This record gives sequence, structure tokens and C-alpha cells, in this order.
Amino acid sequence: MLSPPRMEGSGRTGIFVVDLRSGAQRLLASLDPVETGGPRMGSWSFSAPALRWADEVLARAAPCDLLVVDEIGPLELKLRQGLSAWRGALHSDRYRAALAVVRPVLEEEFRLDWERGARLLITSPDQALGLAGAVFSGIADTDSQR
Repeated sequence: MLSPPRMEGSGRTGIFVVDLRSGAQRLLASLDPVETGGPRMGSWSFSAPALRWADEVLARAAPCDLLVVDEIGPLELKLRQGLSAWRGALHSDRYRAALAVVRPVLEEEFRLDWERGARLLITSPDQALGLAGAVFSGIADTDSQR
């Protein structure tokens, strides 16, 4: 799952949630509370139906080669709302590698829930793309050796 922004002009006005397997997406959050009407975190209002859908998608994401959860944020870690399936997905060990996106200010709270996580700081899109290429190459190499 990814959570890309909805951009209008030069500003972010919403956040989508995308199922990487199917390509399906839902509007997860909006700066306009009338548009989503669910739990609030800062300026954002979240859609309760989109959160339920995202939880279902995440719960059935494994088994997989690479589990990607973008992002585990303050709604999940501070308010214990939002996506709850991330814990089960990461603890399942039904994947070869996992990438969980967490803001640096939330790293300590994340580690309280998932102490096994290794830390890798990615600071640029080029670095992220290089890492993704290396992970997928490693998975392909492992598959070809079977």
C-alpha cells in the first residue's frame, strides 16, 4: 500500500491509499472534513470507509515478496486509530522483506510495537529508487536459483 498525495495547484489537499496489487485506490484523507467525515488528525480528516478498506487490503497483502506499508503515521501510533492491520501484517513473517514508512519523530513509538525493525534512513527519492531496485533484483535472483 502507498499513500500518495492529491495535489491541487502547488498544495496537497488530500491523501489517497493505493492497493499496489490491484491498483485500486480510495481517498483516505482530506483537508475538507465534509469530504471524508471521519477521525481527525491535525488539519486532516480521514475517511472511515477508506480506512476499513485499507485495513482489509493490508490484512490480505501477505504472503508476498516485499510488504510495503506507506505510511504508519500519528493516527496509528499516537491515537491508535487508522490502520490497525499493519501490526499483524508485519508480525506475520509471511514476506521476504518489509518496508514500513515511519516519520523520524515517530520512530520510537513504532519500535515499541515492532522491535525487530532494522533502521535505514532514506533521505532522497533517488536513494529510495536505488534501494527498491536492489530489493527487487535480490528477489529475482533468489527466484531464479530455485
